[in-house]
Amino acid sequence: MKKNTLYLFLVILLGLGSCKDKSLLDTDPSESESDYSNYLISALDNNVQIRDSLYAFAVAQDSVSKTDVIFSGMMKNGSVGTSLSNMTFLDESGGTCSIDVSPATNLPSSYLFKSADGDIVYQIKFLEINLATRIVRYQVYDIMNDKEISTPGYSEISVQMAAFWSELQKRLYQNNFNARTSGIDCAKLDILATAAMAGTGLVATLFTETVVGAVIAKVMRDAVKKRVKNQYGFDGHCSEWAKRNAPAADCVYQSLLYAWDFSGKMKLPCCQRAGCKPGNDGDNKPNPASGTADPHLVTLDGVPYDFMGRGEFCVTRSTTDNFEVQSRQDDLDKRGLATFNTAVAVQTGTDVVCVTVSPNRLFVNNQLQNLAGLTTLSLKDGASVSKQGANTLNITTKNGDLVKVVLQNSSFIDYFLYLSENRKGKVMGLMGNYDGDKKNDIMVKNGANILKADGTILFTELYNSFADSWRITQANSLFYYDSGKNTDSYTEKNFPRTLTILTADQKIKAAATCRAAGVTNEPFLSNCIFDVAVTNNADVTKSALLAQETDRRNNMPLPIIQEAVSVKRITTFGVSSYILKTDGTLWASGWNHHGRFGIGNTELKNNGFFIKIMEGIKDIASGNDAYHMYFLKEDGSVWAAGYNAFGQIGNGVIQGPNVLTPEKIMNDGKSLVLGPYGGFVIKTDNSLWTFGDGIKRFTGKGDYTATPTKIMDGVQDVSVSLTHILVLKTDGTVWGAGSNAVKQLNSSTMMDIFPAVKIMDNVRSIAASNFNSLVVKTDNTLHGAGYNLKGELGIGSNLQQNGFAKILDNVKSVSVNNNYSLVLKTNNDLFATGENSNGQLGDGTKVAKNTFVKVASGVKYVSTGGNTTYIIKENDTVWSTGYNQTGKVGDGTTIDRTDFGPINVK
Repeated sequence: MKKNTLYLFLVILLGLGSCKDKSLLDTDPSESESDYSNYLISALDNNVQIRDSLYAFAVAQDSVSKTDVIFSGMMKNGSVGTSLSNMTFLDESGGTCSIDVSPATNLPSSYLFKSADGDIVYQIKFLEINLATRIVRYQVYDIMNDKEISTPGYSEISVQMAAFWSELQKRLYQNNFNARTSGIDCAKLDILATAAMAGTGLVATLFTETVVGAVIAKVMRDAVKKRVKNQYGFDGHCSEWAKRNAPAADCVYQSLLYAWDFSGKMKLPCCQRAGCKPGNDGDNKPNPASGTADPHLVTLDGVPYDFMGRGEFCVTRSTTDNFEVQSRQDDLDKRGLATFNTAVAVQTGTDVVCVTVSPNRLFVNNQLQNLAGLTTLSLKDGASVSKQGANTLNITTKNGDLVKVVLQNSSFIDYFLYLSENRKGKVMGLMGNYDGDKKNDIMVKNGANILKADGTILFTELYNSFADSWRITQANSLFYYDSGKNTDSYTEKNFPRTLTILTADQKIKAAATCRAAGVTNEPFLSNCIFDVAVTNNADVTKSALLAQETDRRNNMPLPIIQEAVSVKRITTFGVSSYILKTDGTLWASGWNHHGRFGIGNTELKNNGFFIKIMEGIKDIASGNDAYHMYFLKEDGSVWAAGYNAFGQIGNGVIQGPNVLTPEKIMNDGKSLVLGPYGGFVIKTDNSLWTFGDGIKRFTGKGDYTATPTKIMDGVQDVSVSLTHILVLKTDGTVWGAGSNAVKQLNSSTMMDIFPAVKIMDNVRSIAASNFNSLVVKTDNTLHGAGYNLKGELGIGSNLQQNGFAKILDNVKSVSVNNNYSLVLKTNNDLFATGENSNGQLGDGTKVAKNTFVKVASGVKYVSTGGNTTYIIKENDTVWSTGYNQTGKVGDGTTIDRTDFGPINVK
């Protein structure tokens, strides 16, 4: 441990036991001392979590005056802090600790710190702990060198701290303290960082994510703010920061930069950079407005929100003079997931400064400047551009506004805005109007507020009315353009198409990368996780780290809500997916092999998103594993497009060419079902018609038919697989035909069954998969039979089920594909089982299951096929998971999902 940093004194009061998940307190404490003390005492009586967890006090001693004991709260058990390695007791020695307890008081009399080899290095001895007078006196000894390393010090603790400490003594440590604290290992204490200012004795304590820390947050926040401001003449704000763990020479004497987050917990303490003294310009600058990474915006009034529109936008514009900041946001990797700032332009008076990346360039009034050799460039009317370090430009206006532009890895830009107070209420743009009211920051240019009363923003309002209102035109653009480029070159009004929801695996991997880079505080950690996950680029951690060091706030970004989509049916199979909306528009995603989209070609046009392909559609075919598609129009006519090698288009041609534009095949259709090489139509009179290989599947005889042929009356539904067919009649009976090799139709034989025979009564829903069958009866029980090698029947084993057996109760519907099954229960919970190689079960893994596991709740509709699953939730939002190498999931990527994420159809 470094001797010159040892001005901190810990009293560790320990109670063994595990931390519970339940929150400590349901209400906030009163600010009065008496109420506050009673509140803590009550908490001691009523909460096991306090009684059996770790406590710590950090005594802050100043060279000129006494201060309060700062109670740092309940520390988490079982992890090791690494944030400030050279200022942390635990990390510096890697040793253990022990506590010597005075028998007379049952309170600690000394704290011993041992090295890894067992030698006692330091002792913090408490000379007096007098709860009556509220005085704590102490002495620090260097045991190895047999000398004192500080003069005796004392601190007067507050009334509430004394009362709380007294109750702690009586209730927790009477008679058994020694036994409970023997053998304590410091490595098990999650005291992340406790640091002292070199040469001053001013101690700062980093509050970890603690329950008790939040309880006393406001009391301590106000006390510390008042003390620091009164003693040092400033409130800790400074435009320049020393690096973490900076040596004393880099710090202003007797200065401390501290930062409280909004829950009252302390962030990383740090000294002010040398040269930034009380009263200097910059000391009292507020937290900046900013646009970092992909981009995460924080308005001038401190409202954080994510804004990933693609184009050029007005960041802020003065309503009284010629001052404006514009940003260019571009999709760097062309994956459609996120944008980054690639240029920033600033107008100050009559001068325009433009900074771009790829390559890094600086333009003033459209004239290229020598960026590499820049120190300070004076502009008109006292404005200037100066270079700070290798990658930061400071653009300062005559009015005293500062626009800090940081060039990150020559690929994107982070910017920070420090506007003078005389601009309050006199600006507009993405950064709000700077009037102190956080509720009116997210407003369109005409003044309409898109921030909802519940603090949320609707996705379409953010990226339609709001984004469009702040797009710049060529006439008012401040940017420099390369030859052949203009503002339209960077504009894409439908970007982004949908919210990007990360998978559990993406979050875990990205979180490890961010934490390793030093990003630990919220919201910067969450922002970093998203940025790393969507870019697969660890360099973006630099942006989050910079934001964490610059901004002392921790309020999370405003939630953006994906709007409901009125969907009637979803069909997904193989490499394509279809969504039919209630307005009759049909949307498709994935590959258009054989012209199955019916758009007149076989081109892939959607780039991983759903595109509208038709209008006036009443229904589409259900089913899977097909290269063709059927469409039911409002007038009841049935149309088909796609592959036609077996007559499955029904247009009278067998082994015909692909049908790229839908052709009409019959009238009076009610519902449509796809087969692998054929199709089925249930007409309005409930008669069942087929073409392609349908006759062969139903009767076992004949050949392919190229025109619709009637095969049965009184039909309610049909389900077709490669091996067999199930028919649900209007009387609730189920009929089956085809292969029975694994007894998927009945248990009496393994021979093929032709023609169709009656299998079961009282059935409401059917689902045929390759070599197995699932049905839901009218009593809501699920029954299954047949092949089960991947666990797709969910019976707890992978053994074949000979004939139908009951599997589950309270089932509403079932949806299947090859080797996996999903059931929607009557309470709208979704359960899944079977093969999971592409994440199609949506449980966050790619591990197969042989029992049904819950994967979603609040679901009213499910459709699956081709190892991709779609659900519609009760709020009418559409979510998907699974195979996505053709972009059929519709989230704008070609990456498989393992858990459900929302998609947008617009």
